[in-house]
Amino acid sequence: QLLDYYYNLVFRTILNHQDSITGLIPSREHQDHAYIRDNTYAAMSVWALTLAYKKTAEVDEDRARLRDLEGRVTTCMRSLLVCMMRQADKLERFKASRQPADALHCKFSAAHLDSVTGDSNYGHLQLDAVALYLLALAQITASGLVLIYTQEEAAFVQNLVLYIDSAYTVCDYGIWERGDKTNHGLPELNSTSVGMAKAALEAMSELDLFGSSGGPRAFVHVMADDSQNCAAVLEHMLPRESCSKETDAGLLSVIGYPAFAVDNEDTIVATRDYIVAKLEGRYGCCRFLRDGYRTAREDASRLHYEPWELKQFENIECEWPLFFCYLLLDAYFRDDANLAAVYSARLEKLVLRNAEGLPVLPESFAVPAAAVAAEVTNPGSQDRQPVGALPHLWSQSLYIVCKLIGDGCLRPQEIDPIGRRLCTEAKPDLVVQAILPIPLTPEHIKVCQPILYSGKLSYTRSQRVYSGPCDFLIMCMCTLCVPWGLAPMGVNGTTTRDNFCAQAPNDGCRARKRSMARSDRFTPALPLAQVVIVAEDNSIKQTLETHLGLRCVQDFSDVQRDTGIWLLPAKLLGHFYRHLGRCHQLGLSGRATNDVGILATSRLYVVGDQTLAFTPQFFDLHSFYLSLDFEFLLDQFRTNVAYLRRTWSAVGRPLFIVPVYNWYFNIGDELQLLQPAFFAMVKKLQSGYINGTRVTLGRLSDFLDTSCVTNMSFLDPKKADELLAKARATTSTLHCIGRIRPTSSVFDTSTSTAMASVAAAAAATQAARQQEQFAAWKRQKSCVLSSAVSAEMHGLPQNEKKEIESGSVEQQLEDESLSPFYLWNSEEDDAYRKLRQPMSLESSSGSSLSSMVIGASDQGAAGSRAFNHRTLEKRRNSCASLAEIGEDSLLARLEQSELLYEQFDIVYHLYTSRGPSYDTGWRDKNGAPTTVRDLVKELYEHAGSLKQWWLVRYTAGMLDKRVETLPICLTDLLVRQKQVTIGLPPEPEDCVLTSPKSSAVLADLIKSACGNDITLGMLTQEILVYLSMLAKTESQLFANMHRIRVGLIIRIMGSEIGRSLNVNADEATEHLLSLSPFAMKTLLHYLLSGKEFRAEYIGLGDQARLCILSRNETEMGRSLQQRRQSQRSSPVPFAPSLVVVSTAAQTAAGSAVADASPAMSSDAVLFALQAEQGKRIDSVAGQPAEAADSSSCRGGQWIRRRKIDGALNRVPSGFYNNIWRLIERTDGLSIRGEVIGQHLTREMTAGEVKFALQVESIITRVPVPEYRQLIVEALSLLVRLPEVDPAGRINLGLVLQVEQLVHRANWLFLLDQAEQRGDANRCCVERVINRRDFDSNYWLSETARLPCGGACGVCLHFYDSAPSGRYGTLTYLARAMPDFVEIPQGESGHACIDCLV
Repeated sequence: QLLDYYYNLVFRTILNHQDSITGLIPSREHQDHAYIRDNTYAAMSVWALTLAYKKTAEVDEDRARLRDLEGRVTTCMRSLLVCMMRQADKLERFKASRQPADALHCKFSAAHLDSVTGDSNYGHLQLDAVALYLLALAQITASGLVLIYTQEEAAFVQNLVLYIDSAYTVCDYGIWERGDKTNHGLPELNSTSVGMAKAALEAMSELDLFGSSGGPRAFVHVMADDSQNCAAVLEHMLPRESCSKETDAGLLSVIGYPAFAVDNEDTIVATRDYIVAKLEGRYGCCRFLRDGYRTAREDASRLHYEPWELKQFENIECEWPLFFCYLLLDAYFRDDANLAAVYSARLEKLVLRNAEGLPVLPESFAVPAAAVAAEVTNPGSQDRQPVGALPHLWSQSLYIVCKLIGDGCLRPQEIDPIGRRLCTEAKPDLVVQAILPIPLTPEHIKVCQPILYSGKLSYTRSQRVYSGPCDFLIMCMCTLCVPWGLAPMGVNGTTTRDNFCAQAPNDGCRARKRSMARSDRFTPALPLAQVVIVAEDNSIKQTLETHLGLRCVQDFSDVQRDTGIWLLPAKLLGHFYRHLGRCHQLGLSGRATNDVGILATSRLYVVGDQTLAFTPQFFDLHSFYLSLDFEFLLDQFRTNVAYLRRTWSAVGRPLFIVPVYNWYFNIGDELQLLQPAFFAMVKKLQSGYINGTRVTLGRLSDFLDTSCVTNMSFLDPKKADELLAKARATTSTLHCIGRIRPTSSVFDTSTSTAMASVAAAAAATQAARQQEQFAAWKRQKSCVLSSAVSAEMHGLPQNEKKEIESGSVEQQLEDESLSPFYLWNSEEDDAYRKLRQPMSLESSSGSSLSSMVIGASDQGAAGSRAFNHRTLEKRRNSCASLAEIGEDSLLARLEQSELLYEQFDIVYHLYTSRGPSYDTGWRDKNGAPTTVRDLVKELYEHAGSLKQWWLVRYTAGMLDKRVETLPICLTDLLVRQKQVTIGLPPEPEDCVLTSPKSSAVLADLIKSACGNDITLGMLTQEILVYLSMLAKTESQLFANMHRIRVGLIIRIMGSEIGRSLNVNADEATEHLLSLSPFAMKTLLHYLLSGKEFRAEYIGLGDQARLCILSRNETEMGRSLQQRRQSQRSSPVPFAPSLVVVSTAAQTAAGSAVADASPAMSSDAVLFALQAEQGKRIDSVAGQPAEAADSSSCRGGQWIRRRKIDGALNRVPSGFYNNIWRLIERTDGLSIRGEVIGQHLTREMTAGEVKFALQVESIITRVPVPEYRQLIVEALSLLVRLPEVDPAGRINLGLVLQVEQLVHRANWLFLLDQAEQRGDANRCCVERVINRRDFDSNYWLSETARLPCGGACGVCLHFYDSAPSGRYGTLTYLARAMPDFVEIPQGESGHACIDCLV
């Protein structure tokens, strides 16, 4: 009788309007529009009723009803599929464009299945609706009800997966079809869409669309990296919905039923509690704050709102009972009976009755117009009335599901046959097998269909063996066997759950009823990563075996001969997957990109009869130079291994193949294979742990039975054979994919004509060498960057920075900071250059290290060389003489030259004077003409092999090289709600990136923003890559940062290098450009984390390299150096585990050079500051403030910290929320003439990202980072005024001039300095003595003219003061507060507020 009641309820409230032909259900009566989302929820409710009938359908009438309900579910779901298949052309375009105009429509005609609105007339781009449909398709198929009938339909479903696989990068209109909450048609990145897409991708993975009667061609394939990317973005965004919505009640469908998309239980609880606290009311939850939909104050004549209107909707938003259904279902799934009873009772109070007396749920409840004022004054006090559709199809569907579970007709887990609810459960790293004791009977199958057809298990019919994840298999065996008193049998007789889970993969086990405990009692072991090291050739293999003891190393040919498995680069895996989902009948081309992630390459693949393995993508040869740095590759390896530990959830263990190519090392010196970083990595792998991850090192043949295997069943035999043939051709040359060696230079392949001119030009060339050197000064490595670093190091104001950037070459060269970027005349000069710039040594140089040290000593290695007017004039003549030499002579000289820098001078001259396409007249080995671009490319390869990183960056810019994944790197930052600016402000202007860009567009923007400075453009690309990597692995580094200014970060990096090495701006730029990619990333990480570091040259001679070291590494290096000097008489054992240890070349040099210190810089200590209410810390060493004060290098630490924090736009936690509360009581905050007005509080709520970006955009108008940070400190003090004055006695009804507060505090500081005779007496105190009264106009106009060099009229010593303490900046700001705002006083004459500090 209970099921009869629900059958009648479903038919009278949901199916009564279903079209008898198409099966679609219009969302409103007397309307033809059928929405994908509403119809999917309706189908799920009817399907839930079928599950209830399956358990009790014992009479003919019940079986007939069951069949009827299943048919209606099938018709509805298949009609939705047909509607979307009719728009296959739009889906195909969307895979490439990701634009709203190409999106699938979200609503169709219920009668004709046609579109009902135009592409641009509605917000059709709603990824959550398509993802919800795929999730329901997976659940219903897993229950045994097949919805897909043909291969073409299966192909289209696969393309729907490709439609949503990049949801974490696509801005759409969201679950409410509006986008930005002002409803102006602005799409946003929405957490609901990302979360639903993640759930759909995981649910569809390896699902057999044809059910139990299907085959491998009907399996859905999902790249695991896509779902993990969605998971990372989702967890970062929650509980926020988007930039304009600080949260949304729709997220309840993401953290609970039906998606269960969040794996972290803490995040789920925090999001649920935040939604309940912010949005819950008596009649349900409002969708989001300031939602004006269907409120009494909404203007129904237009769809959009003006920004200032949003404030009027506060506290009167409509409340939707729909969300009580979600909260009730969540309580059922969590088995919280008390909470379920509460929400069930509250839901029943909101139910209305239709004409037949059946319960129906309205769309929402609104405050009547007459009660709006009272509701605004006292929220929740007024009764509301139902508005909108009755019944609301979406709400009614979920209500019926809730009632079926509440009345015991269904258990919660029955409407989740694929186990989405188990996403928070711990997963072991095991694959097990269980053998059923008897063949399955029809009775077994009837109950166990949700498990058998889930797509999560593989079943061998003849042996009755099911294989799958251990925890999931235990649950399956309980359901299959326990109801009949059976126990799964195993081959090794284990009887406990712990033993069951501890077996090696593919081992059988016995799971008895008593061992089926709750999964929350099971703590699995960490995932075990399998690492295989493969050498390029036999010589590398022998070296690894001899020096590292790696007996498990094979080369590529050995692996194929031993296992029959081909090892291929990751790009080929991308080519294979380009065929995924191809369907010529529907015009679908398959996957649109070749990119694959680490999760995809960490498994074996079967194509036909051939098994393939793939190396990770970062080991592939890229067109950019980052892969030339072996240490950078090792860092990526460690990062990816740790990533596998956090994200791996597939059946089997991850397989990580590490190729070792010749170009990783300096061939010819066997000891170079023993690089410290590589040695340390191998030792960690041999120990069994690396980066907290369990690893096992072995041969590929050792891991065949334990690795994850994926069958590329989507390839037909003909196409598989074709792709395998191409792969076979690739494997034949795989062992030769190393970089071009310097010995294969095109400089040696000139024609006989060029050779004949060598003798004639030799005399002239020699004379030219003796008379002058080529004018490399004409092209400083980065004039723009060098001038910016100079301004940063000297603290120059903005107007003087412009003068530097526009200054002449003569002015730059007359300064003693001329870059050592030219060929020197004398041997002593050459030796001096090599000592000061060890990275610029030519490989062909025959000078010994000792002679270089002696030659440098004669010149004074510690001093800087001053270049007078005569030197400048000499180099001018050099430049002119270079242009006078004919091309034939230049080419002949180029061919003779053995000096890398001389080669570059000539090639650069040809590049600028003749262009990259100029034909040199030479021919390569194949007879093709050699252009100047070919020479630049060869120089790029040569510089890369010698690790001359500045030259690599310069030639890469000449070749216009781009990071292949740069758009993805930018997207990684944008999806984490960050904005990115490129370029060095103010000239050229910052380019603000707020949305994903294509590779070509992004390259043009970088080129334009960098003022055509090619090295700055290369650095910008590098920094974007590093920022992306850090954002994915250490997102906490970007906390409280909304806009990342790449240009300022580069400028700060250059200035910090200069301070650490104690060199001037040009030399600092030289050293910055000479950093390896790994060192550059390390420097960026130290700046973001606030760690104490120093730059130091490690090693001697041509093996010296500039490293970025932490404080501990520096101290350990010094200690080791002292021990080496005391033991020079005996060989020093190799200690590769320390980064600071000199390389093998230093050991080989012997005691003759041991006296020369490898450090090329002075000591510099950097401390950290957290500019939040004066709290002083040391970010890295963890030492207390007293220890920091005792440092001998204390001077300059606070101004450096403020420069760094200012460049990073770093603010205290909760800063923007407090700013919102402050401007709510004031008329605004004025900074640099811009006002943060009170109107922002009417347009946005305190927690919106849009508000934070608005405030930050005004603060960043301040051009000087340290001054900007002082303003942040002043604001952090001002925002406490509302907190300490809740009664509102302080008069804040004015525009607060924040800069006046800063300058008033600076003036008070100088007064104290005059009284205490402090350091400022030597610079700025005299001005205070002359002007005893504070005049804000005077001090604000004194920018850039202080004797100490302090920017913006603030004394340098005030910048360098600690935030707290008696003479701290916050103390002076607090003292200046009474003169800034009127503080009320009590009868005693004291302020009537709490102390601010």
